[in-house]
Amino acid sequence: MYDYENYIFDFYENQVSNMSINDIFLLKDMGLRENELAQELKIPKSYINELIYEHRKDF
Repeated sequence: MYDYENYIFDFYENQVSNMSINDIFLLKDMGLRENELAQELKIPKSYINELIYEHRKDF
């Protein structure tokens, strides 16, 4: 059975699937704070922070 958490995660992932991590950094550099960025992308701030954390962990 497809659970709710997986559905939500897949939805958020689809929201940013056409963006690179650099796009997210660019939006932040343009002055969008996490709350504004989350509203613009229609995803929770915690998911944005997780994307950034996962990216930085690789370096």
